[in-house]
Amino acid sequence: MSSPTGNGSSDDRATVVARALADSPAGLSRREIADVSHMSLPTVDRALRELRHLELIEDHEDAAGAGIRLARSAGLVLGVDVGRAHRRASLADPHGNLIGNEPAEPNSHDEPEQFTSTVLIRIATLIEEAVAKANESEVNGHVPYSLHEIGAITIGLPYPVGPDGTVVGMFAPDLTGLPLGASLKGLLAERARRSGGSIHPRLQVWFARDADLGARALWREHLQKYPAGSPEASRARRDSLLYLKASHGLDAGMICHGVPVTGARGLAGQVGHMWLPQQESQNGRLLYEFDPDREAPERGCPRCGRRLCVENVASGQALVGLLQRQGSEPDSPETVADLVALLNNQQAEREAARAALRRAAAIIGVSLADVARLADPSRILIGGLLAATGDTFITPLRIAFAGAGLSGLDPKIRGVEPDEIRRVELRGAIAVALRCLRYPWEPIDKHPASVSIA
Repeated sequence: MSSPTGNGSSDDRATVVARALADSPAGLSRREIADVSHMSLPTVDRALRELRHLELIEDHEDAAGAGIRLARSAGLVLGVDVGRAHRRASLADPHGNLIGNEPAEPNSHDEPEQFTSTVLIRIATLIEEAVAKANESEVNGHVPYSLHEIGAITIGLPYPVGPDGTVVGMFAPDLTGLPLGASLKGLLAERARRSGGSIHPRLQVWFARDADLGARALWREHLQKYPAGSPEASRARRDSLLYLKASHGLDAGMICHGVPVTGARGLAGQVGHMWLPQQESQNGRLLYEFDPDREAPERGCPRCGRRLCVENVASGQALVGLLQRQGSEPDSPETVADLVALLNNQQAEREAARAALRRAAAIIGVSLADVARLADPSRILIGGLLAATGDTFITPLRIAFAGAGLSGLDPKIRGVEPDEIRRVELRGAIAVALRCLRYPWEPIDKHPASVSIA
């Protein structure tokens, strides 16, 4: 689409204004819309009149002042986060703000290889529950939310997803080649029909890798720190970000100058399946100590087959297995969530668990240094359940990264905010779904998770 000017078509200017509003979590003033869209105020006013005529925008006022935002009639979006030990979903307004508390259910297993096509049935149920939760939130203006209002749904999966939305065969053979988006859309349409309703006539359903979605959410959060259209915002768009999800497994999502780096088949960022880094020393001190014969599992990684890949020895699930084999804790954790709770219990001495976590953090830090040499990110953010242990995990990771790093050019490393760790992938799913909420509701021609967001 050409850049709108004072002589641009009505479709051009209305589209640009609607997109500018969709990219703002709280709406914009007339002046902010003009700054972001590079249009004159009279042109902005004409676009706003057109959007009001279509009932796609509304005036809004909050503590920050008066503004304009997309109306509910512009369409809702829904995000789903399917992890190895959880599933959660939430409805969101056209600006990406969550509506109601997201329903969550524990998985009955941890390994994604056990996922089959029946996961679509559970996702469909979770979507229906998310709509029901939104109706309990009392913010719907007494008009119940329904599937018919949802214009886009994005589902994050814990394994690579290609640009066409299909999963990579080596990681989930039971789902390989299945048209997941079309299958879920058909399932939702059938369920809506049985209850006397219908789905949105142009509903778009996308699947993506959860780490890519996490990176997407953090990038969007990064840009929203700066005033729309400001020089600071322009500079921020030139940053590069790497998001490491350290949880049951290890995975990374990358964004370079606003462009998600997913790879030709969705395999980019498979940090966990790199070879275990060598135990090299820095200034006479080992970056970490690890005895493969005593501390590595006997079996190879169920995903890549390597016994000494980083994920098989340093992920949350690997730590749980190590503590169970050693029997060094009086109450060895059964799950990664149990491990995090145990480590965060300041009243108990858990030196064996903390030592294992620190070593895992150092291994991951050395591996990230090699990734940084390829991706050259300006910022690295650490999320996932292991990041919920705070400095116990982040500090040794940062120290090891610096020891094996880039001679003083190391990027900034920090942990995801504690209250966001469990929902950053969900927010990313919603951010990708928002890419589909584009006036005048024309489907995009490629996977939104691979489209530039600069």
